[in-house]
Amino acid sequence: MRLTRPLATVAAPAPAPAPAAHPVAAAFAASVDSLRRAQEDVLARFAAPARPRLGPREARVVRRLSVDAFPELADHTFFRQPPGWPVMSDRHPVVPMTMTIALMMDAAAALVPERTPIAVEDVRAFRWIAVGAPVDAELTLRFDGKDRVAVSVAGFAEGTVVVGEAYPEPPPPAAFALAGERPAPHDAARLYRDRWMFHGPAYQGVVDLGPMGDDGIRGVLEAGAAKGALLDNAGQLFGYWIMVTNVRDRMAMPVRIRRMRFFGPHPEPGARVGCRVAIRRHAEREVTADLEITRDGRVWAAIDEWEDRRFDTDDRFWDILQYPERHLLGEARPDGFVLFRDGYRAAPTREQLCRRYLGERERATYDAHGPRGQRAWLSARVAGKDAVRAHLWRGGVRDIFPVEVELASDPSGRPRVVAPAGRDLRISLAHKDDVAVALVAEGRDVGIDVERVEPRAPAFIESAFFPDEVAMAARGEDRDEWLTRLWVAKEAVGKARGTGLQGNPRRLRATDRTGERILVEGLWVETRRDGDHVIGWSYA
Repeated sequence: MRLTRPLATVAAPAPAPAPAAHPVAAAFAASVDSLRRAQEDVLARFAAPARPRLGPREARVVRRLSVDAFPELADHTFFRQPPGWPVMSDRHPVVPMTMTIALMMDAAAALVPERTPIAVEDVRAFRWIAVGAPVDAELTLRFDGKDRVAVSVAGFAEGTVVVGEAYPEPPPPAAFALAGERPAPHDAARLYRDRWMFHGPAYQGVVDLGPMGDDGIRGVLEAGAAKGALLDNAGQLFGYWIMVTNVRDRMAMPVRIRRMRFFGPHPEPGARVGCRVAIRRHAEREVTADLEITRDGRVWAAIDEWEDRRFDTDDRFWDILQYPERHLLGEARPDGFVLFRDGYRAAPTREQLCRRYLGERERATYDAHGPRGQRAWLSARVAGKDAVRAHLWRGGVRDIFPVEVELASDPSGRPRVVAPAGRDLRISLAHKDDVAVALVAEGRDVGIDVERVEPRAPAFIESAFFPDEVAMAARGEDRDEWLTRLWVAKEAVGKARGTGLQGNPRRLRATDRTGERILVEGLWVETRRDGDHVIGWSYA
């Protein structure tokens, strides 16, 4: 039926007068009254304000992300450095994944102001937004005209924000029982004091830990003012469970969330909320959990399938992440040198290793190497910095971060130590395969080398050694091992004297040996076999 005039002018017909006692008249009056009521109902429906019609829309937003724009990000830095360290990039401030989600929701709310963001789905984080230098993050948004806004943060993350007319009614908490329930091994204060978490004050929102079990953990969180901090705290509770449950590969970072649902506005700063983490899947490389945040006995946020990726972290790596100023990643050998075996092959772990050991200038040099050269170059710097720190520790200097030791090069390419305390430290570095070694002395030159024990071609033997050197092999001694000892002895002496071999191993001659010690051009070289390699070192 089409209305041809404004509804407001339609008048309800007046009932016709009729004798009240006549049955037909009474029935007619009732029918007219029913028609009047129906008309009034139709008029009320058409006269009600119409809901605004939504249609698909798109937008592109650029957000400048930096420590200046968001000072709280100075408390979300992966790498603890000495107090007052001036180079922010060495601390590696990054945007939490939960802040990225908050930025997505803010942008969706601006695109569709008629609706409220009530959920986020299919969040994937590709890489951290590092803000050691300012970053202009580009957000692309596409609203489907109904209830979903697809959001992409170019190169960093993507997800879908669900919008609705209002928050859904908050449900009661789900039933949750822990298998093997027990107290958490730490309290909340130790979580940050003992560096289980890298977070500074703006993100230290876990205020109670435990109990925990084989399949999850409970805790209490305090909402902070930093964008995304409360959800980050929930992720910290999840991450803590991973750390204390595993003895290897404890380092875990968020990479994906299937769905987050919200049942009210964000709690104000200082509000305390409950949090529980229920583990769905605990695998070798990833752990997935459902999280629930409650307030006043009702659910504020329900998170389905939050996935953390586990990365290579053995005990030595874990120690250097927690207390880098007090631990070595390499092994300080009783003979005086440091040996580092590089078994860390996953790209994220190597990024952690690079940033833990290298300062800003050194990282630029590292980046200039090709992928193959980077591994060996970094391994030698790990061994070298650990050798310098071990030497200073033996002299009574304490708490030295790797970044405080810089290994530069003189014009000839010889490594040079730039270290605290103004010491005259001299260093020699070498690497072969996954093994790197370093030797440090104070006030005198040193040389060290490492080579794999393997057969040498006759042409190489003839060009590198004199017949009487080859003949010094002990009775029954493995020929390949002896020739490797000879080679590292010559290399070590060439480094100690600052000349190298200059392409001619015969320019340095071995003239004597005593067991594993070899005399080359008047310098005794100590040699040791270590697995498949021989290490040789000397002091000039």
